[in-house]
Amino acid sequence: TDDVFTLFEDSRGDVWIGSISPSLNGLTRWKRSKQTLYTFTEAEGLPSTNVLPTAFGEDQAGNVWVGFNLAGLARYDSKRFTVFNGNDGAPRGWILAIYCDRSGRLWVSGGQDGVSRIDDPKAAHPTFVHYTVAEGLSSNQVNCITEDQWGRLYFGTGRGLDRLDPATGRVKHFTSADGLVKGRVRFALRDRSGTLWFANNSELSRLVPEPDPPQPAP
Repeated sequence: TDDVFTLFEDSRGDVWIGSISPSLNGLTRWKRSKQTLYTFTEAEGLPSTNVLPTAFGEDQAGNVWVGFNLAGLARYDSKRFTVFNGNDGAPRGWILAIYCDRSGRLWVSGGQDGVSRIDDPKAAHPTFVHYTVAEGLSSNQVNCITEDQWGRLYFGTGRGLDRLDPATGRVKHFTSADGLVKGRVRFALRDRSGTLWFANNSELSRLVPEPDPPQPAP
């Protein structure tokens, strides 16, 4: 199909293309070294030729991770896909974002289960650690993920922005009262200078993060 839903460039310069149509979805990779396109099928381990790729990420070992609309999460190791779904602990529903942090952990958000953390993305059977409203998030639907230079994670939701410090588990909420875009935060990006950018469909907010001030002794 000519309708492109998602694009992702991996560390090798190859471009992954998720396409969508009412009757046919697909996953194609443009291989830069050969200037060729290849469409994946069940032969490489895809759960179906008609799944819709909704999010991409890459771990530090070079494995490409693909999230789908109804088929969970898949890891591609340059030969074939390994699929993880709700029975394996992966988030349910649409996979909305995949992010590899500076420690090599993978963070995955779904439409229902908040954010899941994978400490060892290379493991044959990865363990998923979940963060939801029970752990302090403002919403279980996280649309985007980024990280600041101190290793704190930022989750864009329909209720503003949540910042998680993985070292302490502490969550801080940001809203339009802090200058954040109003409504649903759909996009998040850290630029080369360390500045963070957050956007919805019509507005853009910039945040220059600072380290947390020292906590006074009790």
